[in-house]
Amino acid sequence: MEKRVLLFAAIILLAMFFMNLRYQGSAVEEVSSKETIDVGLTSGSLQQLIAPPIPNAENLLKCTSAVNIAPLGSVLQISVNIDGRYVVWSERPSWGSLAMNIVYYDLGADSIYGTGDDGGKVTIPPGSYQYNGNPKIHNNQIMWLAGAGPGNTQYTMVRSCSLPLCTPTDILPTNPGSWFSDLDFGNNLIALRINIPNAGIYLYDQSIGGSPNVIFMSSFNLYNLQMDGNYIVFMRSEFLVNPPNVVYYY
Repeated sequence: MEKRVLLFAAIILLAMFFMNLRYQGSAVEEVSSKETIDVGLTSGSLQQLIAPPIPNAENLLKCTSAVNIAPLGSVLQISVNIDGRYVVWSERPSWGSLAMNIVYYDLGADSIYGTGDDGGKVTIPPGSYQYNGNPKIHNNQIMWLAGAGPGNTQYTMVRSCSLPLCTPTDILPTNPGSWFSDLDFGNNLIALRINIPNAGIYLYDQSIGGSPNVIFMSSFNLYNLQMDGNYIVFMRSEFLVNPPNVVYYY
């Protein structure tokens, strides 16, 4: 009796062993068949899905160290912006001066500093406006804020010019008693931060003209105004009440 039980148990164990081998073989075949399925993705396309290529990455890889394209010397330089081949900023002509100029540097067609096609540094003629700042550049158009200066640091005019031949033109004046403090632009639209008497973010359509339309009113500090196409973002600081981390999107 015991021999029969042991024989029967051995038969069951052998049957289970062979069934397990058969299952593993079918699993291997299934995995192998899946590995041969053409899903239309190469390693390159998969990499692009996970991490899209960076525009002008070859130029970034060539940048092994920071380069000073406009040595400081004895002047003050602030509010830098870049678009393609042009870098623009505001600069004090001399340390003892209260005036500020708009300056740009032409990197050339390759958009790389220090190559043979660099156009160099150019100061935009200030005209009757001795205080110029907050320059922005999009599609070879520079736009900035201007004021009478030199002791008056309130911006009362939006000015603009197109590169490579930069002839400054007046775009929009403020109303009496108010002044601009920030701007950006995209397409035909100009986003402006206007102070007193009605402080807020305003939108001006160059194709229509007229007066800027208010899109956000606030007695708190509004700053970091940026525009991309028809979209605007900015931040609001409630001074000591809350940290300046409130972002608005329009």
